[in-house]
Amino acid sequence: MRSILNTNNHIVSRNISYLVLASIMLNAFLSFTNAHLFTLNKFVVIASEVCIYNILAFYFVLMNRANYLARDVYKLFCFFLLVAFFSMLLTSFAKDSGVFFVDGLRNFLIVILFSFSGFLVSRNDFHKVFFIVSLCVFIFLLIEIVSLDLYAYIFEPANYYSATRGHDVREYNSTGLFNAALSFEGRFSYGFFDGPRTSSIFLEQVSLGNYSQIVFIYLLLFSKNIGSRFCFFYIALIFLSVTSTESRSAGGLIFVYSLIFLFTKNLPKYFNFLLVPFVVLLGVFYVSSFNVIYSDNISGRFFKGMVYLVEFDFFDYFGFGVNKVNDFWDSGYPYLISSVTIFGALFLYLFTCLFHDQNYILSKRMAWFATFYLFLNIIVSGNSVYSIKTAPLLWFMFGFVKNKEQKIKKDYV
Repeated sequence: MRSILNTNNHIVSRNISYLVLASIMLNAFLSFTNAHLFTLNKFVVIASEVCIYNILAFYFVLMNRANYLARDVYKLFCFFLLVAFFSMLLTSFAKDSGVFFVDGLRNFLIVILFSFSGFLVSRNDFHKVFFIVSLCVFIFLLIEIVSLDLYAYIFEPANYYSATRGHDVREYNSTGLFNAALSFEGRFSYGFFDGPRTSSIFLEQVSLGNYSQIVFIYLLLFSKNIGSRFCFFYIALIFLSVTSTESRSAGGLIFVYSLIFLFTKNLPKYFNFLLVPFVVLLGVFYVSSFNVIYSDNISGRFFKGMVYLVEFDFFDYFGFGVNKVNDFWDSGYPYLISSVTIFGALFLYLFTCLFHDQNYILSKRMAWFATFYLFLNIIVSGNSVYSIKTAPLLWFMFGFVKNKEQKIKKDYV
């Protein structure tokens, strides 16, 4: 009986790994299809994501019965799902359009389902997912750097986003790349590359920057488990990704993650919980004390998001902010609250900060890394942290660390 259960767990772990890989590669595959087979539309992208969510949800329910370690986590995730659904009802009611506003629910599903996926995957499959994704990123990043025309021919990112997102190809964009790939005069640059900002399999630049942060977190957590050759590969890939996509947030936050790693033992447990209150208070002070003109830099983006937040009225916190969500699309905290209400935003924050038992060095680091990744990135990149192109990797790792924590507890009982 035990061997049958172990065999089933192995199959589940392998299939979950395929689903995580599929989610990361989905947009690259669809972009290639749109470029060379037939024109797609937004519905195809949505349907493809929903298909992945439904299969993961099947495992979510199935493995509650087979894995006793997962049952307490399963109950918490069910409660998380209820909060997400309640938030969706509130925002849809406020929108008063007769159509459910599902963006917030979709973002919650990514957090829930991929965290649970990490909880159920084996150690070998977990590391294979990161390596396969990274190898694909590396190959297409090299193609993009060495032969931009070949990369544009393979994916045609501009046409893909035009067909599936409604982003018109700008007149000045003759490269075939996503519009934002073209730097403007005076924009920050590391000075290593002078071509368009790179994207690799993610097709747009912000996701490549986010991916490099997630892989750096993975490297800090698991460098002792993967061997020196893989460590050098990941370090080289992170450097190449950050400098070629010219990600300011990735460069700065990688330094922050390094400090957290070095001083983990000196950090009080659960003090990562103080991050968002500090950011919000700093934002209120910043808005009330300075008059910053919006520009595409950290200061300008932070000021813009905090101005929106300060201008929220009472009802905006309880769903009615969704009527202005298009204005908040790239402004972090206002988008988060307006899309899932204050209840959903608080629960996501509590879940990220407190889900891991910080008595263990690995889980303590994971909790701090996830909190800083999510709630500092959204200051400058709005909703990109919820993208299915990169977010599954973070929450997959989030759940995997929780599983290791549960097994450690079991061994000491």
